[in-house]
Amino acid sequence: MWCAFMPGPDALAADSQQLREVSGTWLETRRGPELTYSLGTLSTLTDPDITVGLAIAAKDRLEAFVSWLPVPARRGWTLDLMRRRPDSTYGVMEALIVRSIEEATHQGINEASLGVAPRVIPAGESSGATDRALRTMYWGLDRFQRSRTLHQFKAKFTPQWEDRYLAVPGASTLPEVLIALVRAHLPPLSAATVWLRSMVASLLRPGSARPSTAPDA
Repeated sequence: MWCAFMPGPDALAADSQQLREVSGTWLETRRGPELTYSLGTLSTLTDPDITVGLAIAAKDRLEAFVSWLPVPARRGWTLDLMRRRPDSTYGVMEALIVRSIEEATHQGINEASLGVAPRVIPAGESSGATDRALRTMYWGLDRFQRSRTLHQFKAKFTPQWEDRYLAVPGASTLPEVLIALVRAHLPPLSAATVWLRSMVASLLRPGSARPSTAPDA
């Protein structure tokens, strides 16, 4: 297997069919829909500032690909798309990211970011209403976001973690803010959205009881 790096439009011109095939089969294996608010799609590869890394096996078979967005202020790259064939060689994505970091160094890039990974929130008793609300949101949606798996994957590369924060006017606005974040990332969740809204709101009300298990969505 060998790796190649090129601007997004060049990658599309070289083999858009295999890119779409790999992306399509990858999405079929996911439990939830494609996220489109904080992540790009194949259509974003038309941007010449995006760098695409391709992992190519025998007979020019595309095994996996990644895309890196430019971060001019830090002279860096940040990881965006990660797609591979379900039957690809074990460890191909890890190898492609390692090769990408080497390529970034070769191009004079100072920093390669693996992007944001939600903080893993363990199950257990919560101290305050806001903490309980965040835990409810996390455990209610983790089947879509795959937060724990994503965090573990990125931890393999021993990154330097940097916290990111969300500022809200007050605790009373938290239910709507969290639901808005969910809707921005995912299609309408119908019953699941209603349940999450009611659970988060009840947790923020004084004297509220902790919910039991979530209904089947």
